[in-house]
Amino acid sequence: MLPIRIPDIVASLNKWLVGTNCKVVVPELWERFIPHFTRPGKISQRTIGIPDKGMHLDLGSIKLMALPAHFLHAEGNF
Repeated sequence: MLPIRIPDIVASLNKWLVGTNCKVVVPELWERFIPHFTRPGKISQRTIGIPDKGMHLDLGSIKLMALPAHFLHAEGNF
């Protein structure tokens, strides 16, 4: 399995998607915007949407928990 990478600034997203084979973890709310930041066909099978209730992410032997923090900056924050 390829590692999961989480860019902290959406402006870097195109470089991650073009320059690597990584998967991108984003709130489900924002998944529909991802195609606007990269070339056609670059996101197929590469996005993992986090539901509003949060989720666990496996990163090797580590389990990360995406906790909802919708009260911060904007909806969809974790």
